[in-house]
Amino acid sequence: MSTGSACRQNGAKALDICTSDDAPDLVLLDIMMPVMDGFEVAKQMRQHPTSEAIPIIFVTAMASADARLKGLDLGTVDFITKPVDPETLKPRVRNFMRYVQMRKDLQSEYDAMVELAQLNEDG
Repeated sequence: MSTGSACRQNGAKALDICTSDDAPDLVLLDIMMPVMDGFEVAKQMRQHPTSEAIPIIFVTAMASADARLKGLDLGTVDFITKPVDPETLKPRVRNFMRYVQMRKDLQSEYDAMVELAQLNEDG
């Protein structure tokens, strides 16, 4: 599991990390950041092949229904308002990481089946 701690201060830097070859498995993203806000980071992540499927959890002081709806429309998987309770955040992250691992396992199985089918066709 890879992580990115530099994401917390600058939206443009967060986007660079999330669209890199070593992208994180899960992103905790604030909405209010300099250079590029979290909404724009999420929007651009969803448009990039490296980051389009990375689960995003907004962790923010913005608690309005409009902010939640906008985040959900951008494909975020959860919305946590500040102040954050670490004892609540930990199981939420753990649960999403289980989902990420299951998705990776399924992709590996699929890739192996495709490779085997290709070998059978060639052989």
